[in-house]
Amino acid sequence: MYGKGGNFVMGMTSYESLADKVVSYLDSGDWETPYNLLKEGTDNGDAVSTCLLGEMYFNGIGVLKDVEYAMNLYEKATSLGCAEAACHLGDAYSHGVEDIVPEDMSKAFQYSKRAAELGSAHGLGVVAGCYLWGDGTAQNNELAFEYALKGAKLGDAWAMTIVGICYSDGIATQKDPYSAAHWFRESLYREKDRSQNMYNLAVCLPDPFEDFGISPSLDMYEEAYSWTCKAVELGNVDAHIMAAWFYETGTVVPQDYSTAHHYLELAANNGNELANNLLKRYRRNIYGDWCI
Repeated sequence: MYGKGGNFVMGMTSYESLADKVVSYLDSGDWETPYNLLKEGTDNGDAVSTCLLGEMYFNGIGVLKDVEYAMNLYEKATSLGCAEAACHLGDAYSHGVEDIVPEDMSKAFQYSKRAAELGSAHGLGVVAGCYLWGDGTAQNNELAFEYALKGAKLGDAWAMTIVGICYSDGIATQKDPYSAAHWFRESLYREKDRSQNMYNLAVCLPDPFEDFGISPSLDMYEEAYSWTCKAVELGNVDAHIMAAWFYETGTVVPQDYSTAHHYLELAANNGNELANNLLKRYRRNIYGDWCI
């Protein structure tokens, strides 16, 4: 469910309110009532009903799955001002759907931008990513940061990630590891298993902060190690290199070159070239242990 789009009803958007009603019917095993409700709303030109009916057809919920018809309903709902429908169109063209909807990043960008214009936090995040990496539009770091910051403030996890990347790398803004860490951490409150953000946060926290005259505290190192371990558990290859750094340097863990070598070897075996190069520094000592 996408947030911050549509009119508000008792603290909820009109989309969320109607979607909750539909889900309650479905949960009770009643498929006919929500379909009739949405069909009537669609026939009467209601944007949210049209979008939700499209979702039923797109996913085959209570009806025979019909992606082409669902896309038509999304188009209609978008033209009526439904941000969520525009998001659905953008997502569909971003990845493609079976052999029915071709992958088309230009269309994905256009529909996501329309969703952003209609107030969708998700749309803002997608548009920010398109501008940052030049997907479906010309690369524009300034617009990437602008859209990402708007989406992040509205609560979109992907927008928060892009803001974090911008602050971490100094893209269209001053490099600021503190702010980067803040936004990576905020994104993880919403998407708890995004291992790349765990790694990104782990990198930011022990950053020297020399430009700010600040040294990382022990708490920051310990938090960085904790996020590194979580990312390693989820199989993040980059995090294995970070784990190796902790053991090589003896930062918040006992220095252990054999363990560091183990993590680098796992990363190298997964095709990481940096890990492969770092392994070349290692040799066995007279006791058969790894050392540098």
